[in-house]
Amino acid sequence: MIENKLPFSIPGVDIESGIVYSGGTMEFYIKVLSIFCIDVKERLPLIQIIPDDSNITKFYTHIHALKSSFASIGAKELSDRAALLETDSRNNDFKSIKNNLADFVNRIIELENNITKILESYT
Repeated sequence: MIENKLPFSIPGVDIESGIVYSGGTMEFYIKVLSIFCIDVKERLPLIQIIPDDSNITKFYTHIHALKSSFASIGAKELSDRAALLETDSRNNDFKSIKNNLADFVNRIIELENNITKILESYT
């Protein structure tokens, strides 16, 4: 454990891993969480619509970026789910994307809301 007691918890996030991935300090991890929220707010509208042949490449790019962002904060389950959507988009599996996207988006919104609440106490 990096610190004896972590100052907060985020459902679905391994904060200790996130701290390690972001340089080993809580201070920098807080900055990474802030950047994560900005990135999510920008990308979310771009992935909420089920893609088609004309925009699957852009969808793939945004899912790939989110996959990395989730990993960097310690949100392994969401990173893994993004990896599945990434594979679906690479394979043009629109049916699988349609079946999984809404729940994925809802989980992202929930995570971003939880992080935003925590960040409010650090600003």
